[in-house]
Amino acid sequence: MKKIILLIGLLLSSFAAQAIPIPWHVNSADLNGHFTYDVDFNLYSEVSLSETYFGDDYYSILTGSASGFTAQSDYAGDITTLVFSSPLTDAGGIIGFMGTTTCFVNCGEGLPINYLEGAVASKGASVPEPSIIALFAAGLLGLGFARRRKS
Repeated sequence: MKKIILLIGLLLSSFAAQAIPIPWHVNSADLNGHFTYDVDFNLYSEVSLSETYFGDDYYSILTGSASGFTAQSDYAGDITTLVFSSPLTDAGGIIGFMGTTTCFVNCGEGLPINYLEGAVASKGASVPEPSIIALFAAGLLGLGFARRRKS
């Protein structure tokens, strides 16, 4: 019986809960839009940002982490870099950022043309529901205790 309980505990502990990727909304005078960030895999997706100074649009992240990212404009090749005041988490909230847009096409090599300041906001991750396997294992555990009490 102890082996079965140990096996069930091991099985339950092997199914670690993973949070879903969190959508973040960007709001500042010079940069607006949204992106999704997955903390577990350090992955940005669904990027749609508009920089208003030159009207550049960004749909992908070149490099990124929970502390910030660098994106390249799909139209002009300009680079925007953001640094968050605290790392992005699954908890959501409002996090400030500072950054720059650097012009590479129309104004020379690597000339900073716009300084950005603002915040990103998210409601955070929802708590995942218990899995079927965990419920099944709890039922087996209950049956095992009930059987033990009868004998």
